[in-house]
Amino acid sequence: LAVKGSSQKNNRDDDLEDDDDDDIDAATQQQQQQRVPAALVAAKGRLLSRMSKRHLLEQILPILIALKATLERHKSPLLAAVMATLKDIVRRYGSDVDDVLQEDPHLAEELKYDLERAEKNNKKNKRQPHQQPPQRRRRKSSGSLG
Repeated sequence: LAVKGSSQKNNRDDDLEDDDDDDIDAATQQQQQQRVPAALVAAKGRLLSRMSKRHLLEQILPILIALKATLERHKSPLLAAVMATLKDIVRRYGSDVDDVLQEDPHLAEELKYDLERAEKNNKKNKRQPHQQPPQRRRRKSSGSLG
């Protein structure tokens, strides 16, 4: 009976040591898991950014170009908004957009011209402080209308 009791005691001590090792391993794993999400989040953000850019260039830009052509044919006032969007895309993704715009060289030239003109206007506005135009005074009516 004494031998049996001592072997059970040794088994309990081994179990306690294993539990301590498990606690250390769990703490180490937690630290590693905390480091991994930061890197994973950064990589995920870069991947989503690239995917978004690719989708914009391959899917949305051709649709906007077709929409622009349709709005030009119908002389729609929405053309200005589409052109502003196209200019913004060209400004952000310049060289990448050139590949898509090779299909429509007229649009490419038009967008480049509009961007240059907008930049000149921005520089001009920065040089001259913005002044409010003089307000007109209303004339007081003299006499009756009837």
